[in-house]
Amino acid sequence: MKKEFIILLILIAGICLYLFIYNPDKTNYSLPDLPEISKDKISRIEIGKSDSLLILKQKDHKWWINSENYPADPDKINQLTDLIEKIKLTALVSESENFTRYDLDPDKKITIKVMYGKNVRLNFDIGKKVPSFQHTFVRLDKDKRVYHANGNFKDKFNWTIDDLRDKKVTSFNRSKINKIILGNKEKKITLLHKEVPVKPDLNEKDGEKKSDKKEFIWEIEDGQKYDTFKIERLITSLDGLQCAGFIYDKKKEDYKKPEYTIIIQTEKEHKLSIFSKIDEQSSYYPLISSDIDYPFSLSKYLAEEIMPDLETLKQ
Repeated sequence: MKKEFIILLILIAGICLYLFIYNPDKTNYSLPDLPEISKDKISRIEIGKSDSLLILKQKDHKWWINSENYPADPDKINQLTDLIEKIKLTALVSESENFTRYDLDPDKKITIKVMYGKNVRLNFDIGKKVPSFQHTFVRLDKDKRVYHANGNFKDKFNWTIDDLRDKKVTSFNRSKINKIILGNKEKKITLLHKEVPVKPDLNEKDGEKKSDKKEFIWEIEDGQKYDTFKIERLITSLDGLQCAGFIYDKKKEDYKKPEYTIIIQTEKEHKLSIFSKIDEQSSYYPLISSDIDYPFSLSKYLAEEIMPDLETLKQ
């Protein structure tokens, strides 16, 4: 009996040892440590493809695109830097150097270079999304292995220049507006923002004035009042107006005779000029703005919304 008991103990010990040594879920490799990234310290991001190089530069707490120094969209830049700051490797996928199956070959990969000042802080290649859409295939600089990185982020690094540009085309303090000039080819009106007393309401019981309240109205020089609600709605549409895209094959100087002009007067003049569509079938109008240096386009719907018929604005 004692002999059988000893044999049983040996068998149990052997099984435990086997289970300890053989663990199918055990990771038999270590992942490389990525350098710690602080998004606030990033000064430059290079996004390289087989046929292009897009450069984002930070200067004076603003971001600029390529040598043209197009202003970059702050929200898009924040998304990119936030992603870079949080990127982590989660698994080793391949050591075979077969990069084509992961879209990490020279024709398809996207190479990201992150810099602090003149020093490269992180350099890695992005491949395709993992089928689960929870990870992305990546390869580190000077490392032939392929890894999973957390998140599905290839699309964000696949943005074009136009995607990354700041599309805000008007910028003014609406509380400082004192005058608006609207004009088409036939007519021009100048709307003045005035503060006037509210007509007093008489108390039904004692006939006394309830208050000496004041209100703001919009009127032209001859005293003709214009619909305050419609004017304020127009201002809302113009405040922080964003374009559909930029026009790269023309300059502002190429546009001469606008179909419609809007001038917002605050401490300075903000002028928006809307020009004829290329043809009747076009879904966009070309525009220029005194607030930016480049011509741009607006959708037909939005452009026509900010070109109200001047007669319909009357009260």
